[in-house]
Amino acid sequence: TPNRSEAEALTGIKIVDGATLSEAGHRILSGTDAPHVVVTLGKDGMAIFERGRFEAEIIPTFAREVYDVSGAGDTVISMLTLALTVGSSVHEATVLGNLAAGVVVGKRGTATVTPEEILEYAESLR
Repeated sequence: TPNRSEAEALTGIKIVDGATLSEAGHRILSGTDAPHVVVTLGKDGMAIFERGRFEAEIIPTFAREVYDVSGAGDTVISMLTLALTVGSSVHEATVLGNLAAGVVVGKRGTATVTPEEILEYAESLR
């Protein structure tokens, strides 16, 4: 789960639009044995790249007041790992990671998130 700047550093590609994002994501994917790569894009959401699939799936960021982005990436990785471990698809895991990060950035300083907070946040978006 590299973020935009990490993906740029890994590939040497400046991500400025969908085409350069796709090129960078597929380059990272082809350089690993991973079945998928998720590039986090801050306010622009997340992009899922999967082997054998040309188009990236974009998961938008859910609107929220941002207080502090500290730990948001770690939260995404943790939730993705947890969700994939219990059998979620990469799409489901990415959405959960996005929701969890959305809760964390709404708190000041390095923070944690509970399952109840994620559910409450998800319900508030409906």
